[in-house]
Amino acid sequence: MTYDEITLSLTEEQHVLGAAEMHGFVCGMLCANAGMPENESPTLSMLYQETQRQLQQDFTDDAFMFTLLLPGDDSDAINQRAHALSEWCQGFLSGLGQAGLSESALKSDDVAELLQDIESISKVDVENNQDTLEDELSYVELVEYVRMAVLNLYTDFVLTGQAT
Repeated sequence: MTYDEITLSLTEEQHVLGAAEMHGFVCGMLCANAGMPENESPTLSMLYQETQRQLQQDFTDDAFMFTLLLPGDDSDAINQRAHALSEWCQGFLSGLGQAGLSESALKSDDVAELLQDIESISKVDVENNQDTLEDELSYVELVEYVRMAVLNLYTDFVLTGQAT
């Protein structure tokens, strides 16, 4: 499903979280190797299953095609896309927190640095961006950084079994 389709489904289900934040939450849960919370909505359940399938496929075929669920580049202003990235990161950190990572999973300096960077991106100020080429390039770099950070965390936590 696309960002807009997920947004519509979440709105119909009267969720307070948007599509980006919800996808980030699901990715955080999956990176912590946690199961789906009980009594969740059909949209959240579908998003969880689809994201889990995508992450598993990426690591079995080495395609690394995992993407963050964010508004399309052609349809939204940089401020809206940067805000969605910030919400995605907030959701990701919430998902990790909800899953209850073990203390040993958080002791690595590399993991700590990635999580600090994601936290910083979650607090980015998007009000002053002007839709310039420089802002667009910065946004693309941040999205790619977060994408690779999530893949690294997934590898560290799930594939090596450090989440528990």
